[in-house]
Amino acid sequence: MIRTSDWAGSSPASAPAIATPLQVVYWLPMAGTWMQVLFGYCMMARRVSLLPWNRKERLSADLLMKTFISRPVRGNIMQGLPPL
Repeated sequence: MIRTSDWAGSSPASAPAIATPLQVVYWLPMAGTWMQVLFGYCMMARRVSLLPWNRKERLSADLLMKTFISRPVRGNIMQGLPPL
């Protein structure tokens, strides 16, 4: 474990760059934003649509394929699913 006291007296430029395990928290939304801007594909909306309270059908391989492989549509993430 690196302590801040280990860097005492050194310039900030010489401090090592440490990749923390939680750094992915910053990179995933950035990648998702670029996918949304460039292709209109929102991965987060597709994942949220699979949560139990947002589904109208049972979780299956067919539903997963339909959710992640289908083309982006304009409108609601629930568009195209069977009625209640």
